[in-house]
Amino acid sequence: DEPSEKGWIKIADAFSCSSNLLKLNLALEKSNQPDIDYTITSMSTMLRSQYSLEHLTLLFSSTLISDVSLEALGSKLSKLMSLNSITFGLANCFDITDSGISLVMISLGSLSMLSQLCLDLEGCPQITDDSCMKIAEHLEMQVSITNFQLCLRETQATELGRCRLQSVESSRNFSKFSISEDSLNLFQTFLE
Repeated sequence: DEPSEKGWIKIADAFSCSSNLLKLNLALEKSNQPDIDYTITSMSTMLRSQYSLEHLTLLFSSTLISDVSLEALGSKLSKLMSLNSITFGLANCFDITDSGISLVMISLGSLSMLSQLCLDLEGCPQITDDSCMKIAEHLEMQVSITNFQLCLRETQATELGRCRLQSVESSRNFSKFSISEDSLNLFQTFLE
């Protein structure tokens, strides 16, 4: 059973007392909490003191998360200057929109150490070419990112958006660049 709302807040408070974490993995997959935005907003406070954090994995697939959560997380992520890699698992989050993705990308702009970015947007019906354009714009500006993975399966993104992203790959040197139509299976990776 997943923790209650109060339980998650207690977990967040505990993490906030420690500032020496290097890696944090958090999975709330398939949670049916109707107030999950409030829970995640509260949980995001755990990130505010993690200035040494280098690797962050956030898996919220198949939850009722919305742009409200992404805005809250983004405001904390922008201060984690040691972050080297971040993974967002947002597959089948029906309430995520282009605005939420834009907020996330803006928050990452200040992270000069960030070299790996993974976004799983599979099955997010409100994601369109606007997200592709914003991601591409961000990748062009943030040259520290050399490993990029994105899943756009079952979104409203068209060939236009995909071509815009591919144009970034051809203009820069990436160690890995992948725009996948297959599930990224992030939760399985998370368990391994």
